[in-house]
Amino acid sequence: MAPPSLKEVYIFWRDGGSKPSNSAPPLVHRSTEPADGFRQSRPPVSSWATEEHAAELDKLSQEFGDLEKEHRREVSALRREIAELKEREESALSDRTQQEEEFRRKIRSLEKDVDDLRMPRQSSESLLKDEIWRLKKIVEDNQQENSSLRDRLADGKAAEESHRQMESAHLHRITELESEEARHIHTISTLKHNIDAVSKKAKEDYEREASGWAAEVSILKETATKYWWQVSNLEPEVDRLIRDNKRLDHALRKTEAKNKEMKAEMEKKVEVAHNYAKAILDTNKSFAASDVDIKAWFHSRSQSWYGWARDFAHSDPGRIAALSMKEKEELYSAIAPFVVLGNEGFPQVLAGKNTKRTMYVLLHAMLANFICTEVISSPFWYLKALDQGLPAQEAMEGLYQLFISLREPEAHQWRSAMSRIVSTGGMGQSGSLRGKGTPDGNHKLASYRRQYTQYLTAAFLDGPPRFLLCDKALSSTCAGKLAEEINNALKFSTSLWSGRSSIQKVGLSDFQQRFQGKFKHGSEEMELYRGTRGEDMEAYGDQPILVVVQPAIVAIGTEDGDEYDSARRVWMKAQVNVMEPAEVDL
Repeated sequence: MAPPSLKEVYIFWRDGGSKPSNSAPPLVHRSTEPADGFRQSRPPVSSWATEEHAAELDKLSQEFGDLEKEHRREVSALRREIAELKEREESALSDRTQQEEEFRRKIRSLEKDVDDLRMPRQSSESLLKDEIWRLKKIVEDNQQENSSLRDRLADGKAAEESHRQMESAHLHRITELESEEARHIHTISTLKHNIDAVSKKAKEDYEREASGWAAEVSILKETATKYWWQVSNLEPEVDRLIRDNKRLDHALRKTEAKNKEMKAEMEKKVEVAHNYAKAILDTNKSFAASDVDIKAWFHSRSQSWYGWARDFAHSDPGRIAALSMKEKEELYSAIAPFVVLGNEGFPQVLAGKNTKRTMYVLLHAMLANFICTEVISSPFWYLKALDQGLPAQEAMEGLYQLFISLREPEAHQWRSAMSRIVSTGGMGQSGSLRGKGTPDGNHKLASYRRQYTQYLTAAFLDGPPRFLLCDKALSSTCAGKLAEEINNALKFSTSLWSGRSSIQKVGLSDFQQRFQGKFKHGSEEMELYRGTRGEDMEAYGDQPILVVVQPAIVAIGTEDGDEYDSARRVWMKAQVNVMEPAEVDL
């Protein structure tokens, strides 16, 4: 006879042991865990399922057992609660009924006494009425309490109905579990069939391969026998080769000893050559000063350029407005590379209230950018100074850029060698503009440098900067100080370019491309121009740049002639004049 299903077991337990509706034999023993009893009635796992599906079925059976226990506990608790509520309600109703009857008898008795006595005194009559009212109040309270008990009884009945619905849901869940069990049994049967088919095919493949291996083993045995006879015949030849090998090994050891001696001698020669090459490389390295000295030089020159601009800038801020249209165009065209121009080419720095500071800021910017462009940023300025029919400066710079695109390290080495020859030949030698202190052998190149200094000085003073100069700039003092600044820059430039590092000028166009023309607080390449209002420098972050008063000078690469794509050292920061924060808000 087949074992009872999960649903039958549950109905049997719910009905307190009554026979299931499908005439299945009743359970003899009502177990506290009918799910376990169901598992015991199931065939062994090995006969009808794989271990994985057996575990899943055990899990489902355990889930049903836990569900049944929980439901049984809830139903028992609910039944006890309902029985207690019924008992309390019946007792309370009985007590209240008796009290009501007693109170009614008392009321009727009191009313009769009142009618009989007809006490004339108002106080006695009032007391009786109060007593009657109190007894009526007690009756009303009892009636309200009875109503409350009836409500609670109704709630208990509703809870019982809810539990019946839960019981129905449990039955539905048991039905689903039985369906899932049937699906798993079907899956296990399918898997077993597939496993048998795969095992059968694997066995056939193995037998087929085993027969092939047996044939190959037979062939290998025959081959091994043939090789064994061949090896036996080759043993005398092997003995002869071993003797020859010993003789060769002895000769090889002699050769190795001789090679060691030759290697030691070669290493000595290589070391000598290495030291000689290192000495040559050290000789060919930069004659430029250290980064610390270079930064100190640029700092001192920046101070000096600022002082010259303060001394010789015009004090009238309306001087620019008084220029003719042609003169304004000449001035604006000259300052365009380092001054931001607004609508119709008008400098934004002149859009606000012009002061004396505006005049010397523009003059300082023209001087610093002139020296950095004409002298510092060009390694071949001396070609203009020599003027001996040599290639023009622009042509040499183009050739230099071509060499960089082909072989950058060798291009910088070639440029460094040329600059070093020119520097040590007189262009970079110390001495006054009058030629004193220069050796006779270097006097010619030094004189060319002095002539070029005078040429640049005149070009600056006669150019657009003349519109910003004061009257005392006509004196020899102004031209003399400017010539000293240019001469110092020319001498130092040859020393800078004699190094392997490439030099780059970073100006307004670079900042517009990289930072959208805005000041970046904390940048390694720019700082605010001196005299900027306000104590909080961070407030000027991202403010629009108006004037790059002094461009940045940056060294690219190392003095060993490498890392031209990564090494970057700032020798002089750019000084920028920016728009005040209040002006931006406006």
